Amino acid sequence: MTDDPATVGTQGRSRVPGRVYYGLPTLVGVFVAIGYVAPGSMLAESVRHAIYVVTPLLASALLVLTAVRTAARERRLWAGLALGIGLFSASGLVVAAEVVTLGVPAWPLLSVVLILVGSLTSAATLVLTAGFRTASPFVEWRHLFDLLAGSLVLFTVVLRWVVYPMSEAYGGAGTAMLVVMSVYSVLGALLVVGALVNYAGTRLRARSAWERLLVWGLGCVGVALALFPAWYLGAVLDPASPLDRGVQTLTLAGLYLIAEAGHARLAAGRTGRPVHGLPRMRPMRHTVVASAAPAVFVLAIPACFAAARSGATPSLEGVWWFSGIAASVIVVGRTVLTALENGTLFKRAVTDPVTGLLGHRYFHERLAMEVELAERHEDQLSVAILDIDDFSRVNDAGGHAGGDEVLRVVARGLEGCIRASDTVCRLGGDEFGIILPGASADEAMVVCQRAHERVARVIGPDGRTLTATTGVAGYPRDGETADALIHKADGAQYWAKYHGKDRVLLFDEDVVDALSAEDRLRALESQSHLSTVRALAAAVDARDPLTQYHSRNVAVLTVMLARELGLDVDKTRLLEVAALLHDIGKIGVADAVLRKRGALTATERRHVREHPALGERILASTHLHEILPWVRHHHERWDGNGYPDGLTAGEIPYEARLMAVCDAYDAMTSDRPYRSALSSSAALQELDLCIGTQFDPAVAETFIRMISARPLLRPEGGRGFERESGSTLLGGGGLAGGVDPGRRN
Repeated sequence: MTDDPATVGTQGRSRVPGRVYYGLPTLVGVFVAIGYVAPGSMLAESVRHAIYVVTPLLASALLVLTAVRTAARERRLWAGLALGIGLFSASGLVVAAEVVTLGVPAWPLLSVVLILVGSLTSAATLVLTAGFRTASPFVEWRHLFDLLAGSLVLFTVVLRWVVYPMSEAYGGAGTAMLVVMSVYSVLGALLVVGALVNYAGTRLRARSAWERLLVWGLGCVGVALALFPAWYLGAVLDPASPLDRGVQTLTLAGLYLIAEAGHARLAAGRTGRPVHGLPRMRPMRHTVVASAAPAVFVLAIPACFAAARSGATPSLEGVWWFSGIAASVIVVGRTVLTALENGTLFKRAVTDPVTGLLGHRYFHERLAMEVELAERHEDQLSVAILDIDDFSRVNDAGGHAGGDEVLRVVARGLEGCIRASDTVCRLGGDEFGIILPGASADEAMVVCQRAHERVARVIGPDGRTLTATTGVAGYPRDGETADALIHKADGAQYWAKYHGKDRVLLFDEDVVDALSAEDRLRALESQSHLSTVRALAAAVDARDPLTQYHSRNVAVLTVMLARELGLDVDKTRLLEVAALLHDIGKIGVADAVLRKRGALTATERRHVREHPALGERILASTHLHEILPWVRHHHERWDGNGYPDGLTAGEIPYEARLMAVCDAYDAMTSDRPYRSALSSSAALQELDLCIGTQFDPAVAETFIRMISARPLLRPEGGRGFERESGSTLLGGGGLAGGVDPGRRN
C-alpha cells in the first residue's frame, strides 16, 4: 500500500496484448483445419503433433524466463507452472514420436505418466503459492485435509458414475486406465478451481493482463483435463467420436494463453504488479462452505462403500473400499485438527501478544461472569484498574521495544502478587485490569498495594523506577453490573491520576466527580487547548470539499468496530475522539501536496508522512495523553513497513490498529481528485488482501464481517455514512464535524 489508504492493494489495469486476439484463433484454426482437411495423412498428423509439442515448449521456456526475472512467491508460481507444462510438452513428444515413426496411434504408458505428473505439479503449484493466511499452525493442515477429502469425493463420483459406465458401454479399458482417467478429471478440476479462487475472484476484469491470461489459460487446460475421459473415448474406445479433438484443441488454447501470460509479465518488467492470489475470506459464504464441506465428506463415506458393492470387477471394488477407508481417516483427522485449531484461536483471541496476559475481551467476559456468580451467591467482588504513570517517557527513552520489555516485566510482577483466585489482564497500552472474586474493599486495597510495590521495583530505560495509579470499585457497593464497576474503577483511577498519581484510590461517590471520558473532555476543555484543536480540525476540514467528512466517517466506523470487539464505553469514547482528530497533523501539510493529482515525489511523500507525529505534538497540549500514541501510530503496518516508527504487530497500539482499518476503508470508498470511489465489496476485498501485511488480522477480519453483515450506505454527494442508532458517542457530529485527510494518508 502507498501513502494513500485508498490505494490499498490496487494498481492500474493493463491491456491484453492485441496479438492474442488474432494469434489464438489462428493457432486453433490451423490445428483443427489440418485434422479435417487431411484426416489420417502422415504429413497432417506430423504438423498437428508439431503444433501440439512446440506450443507447450514455448510456454515452458517463457515461464522459466519469467521465473528468473521475478521473485519470492511469484517466482515459485512461474517455476512450478513451467515444470508442469514442460512435462506436458515431453508427453507430446513421446506421442508424436510413436505416431510419426511407427505410424500407429499407440497409447504410450510414458505419456500417461508425464501428463499425470505435469498436471499434479501444476495443481500443487497453485495450492502451494496460494498464500493462505493462517491464524493457527493447524489451518494449513486443515486446508490440506479438505483438499484431499474433496479430491477423493470427486474421484469416486467420476469413477463410479462417469468412467465406469463408459467402460461398460465400449469395453477395452482396464482398471488402471479407469483410475488414471478419473485422477485426470480430479486434477483438471483442481486447476480450474485453483485458478479461479486464487487468481481471479469476483473482479477478473480489474486484474492485470497477465493475470487474466493466466486464469483463462489454466482454466482451459483444467477443463481439458477434467474432460480427459472424453478424449480417451474418442482416441481409443470410439475412434468415430470427435470428442478427442475438442479436448486437444482446448488444451492447445490453454497452453497458448499461459505462454502469452508469461510473455506479458516479462513485457511489464519490474514496474508491473506481481501476480498474487486474491483473498480467501468471503464473509457471506465462509460459514456455508465451512459447514457444508464436512457434511459432504461424511456423506461420501457410505457412497464409497455402496460403490464397492456395485458388482464391478474385484479390482474396482478394491479401489472403492480404499476410497471409503481413506475418507473415514480424513474426516477423523480433520475433526481433530478443527478442535486443536479452535483451541489455538481461542487462546490467541484472549491473550495479549506483548505481555502474555489475558486481554481486554477476556477481562470483560470474565468480569461479567464473576458479577453473575457474586449475585447468585450473595458474595463480594472487587475490580481494579491500574495504569502506569508517565509511560510515554519509557517509550521515549527505550523505544517501543524497550517499552514492551518493561510491560512484560510489570506483567510478571502483577501475576506474582495477586491471589490464586484473581485474574490480571492487559486492557491496552499501559493499563491493566485485576478481577478479585470474593474480595472486600480492604482485601482489594491490600492486593493493589502489593501490585504497586512490584511496579516500583521495575526500573525503566531512563534509570528511574516506575509508579502506578490504581482505581478500585466493589460489588455490590459501587455497582451491580460489570460496566458499572469498570466505570467506577476507571473514574477513581482517573481522579487519582489527576490529583497526584502514584496512589491506590477506592471509589467514593463524594470524592470522585469525573468518571467518564465525556466528563474528562469537558474538564479538559476548560483548562487546556482542546478548543484550539477543534478550530485546527475545522481548518483542515475546509481545505478539500471531497474529503470533508472523512474523519467523522472514520469516527463512526471506529465506534462500531470498538463495540464489535467488545471495548468498554470509556475506551470507545476516547477512540472516537482520536478518530476525529487522527489527521490533525495535516494542518502542517501544504495544499499543493494534499491536492496533487499525480504521484508524489519522494520529498513530498516524506513531507506527508510527518503528519502523524505532528498531530501527536499538537494534541500533547490538550493533556489527552491516552490518545497520543493512537494518533501517532495510525499509519503503522502489521509487517513493520508503516510510519512514523516502523512498528510491527503487537508493538502497534491496539486502538491505532482499529483506526487504521477504518481509515483505509473510508478512504477507499470516498471520491478523490485522482480516482473514483470503490464499491464497498471492492474495498473489503482490498482490505482482505492486506490482512497480515498491513492490518491486524483479527481486527480487519472483524471489520469485514461487520460491514458485510451490516453494510453502511453512502448518501449521494459523499457526505458520510448513514449512522446506526447510537453509532456516535459524543453527539452533535463530534469535533468540528470531522477532519480532512487531504491528498494522501
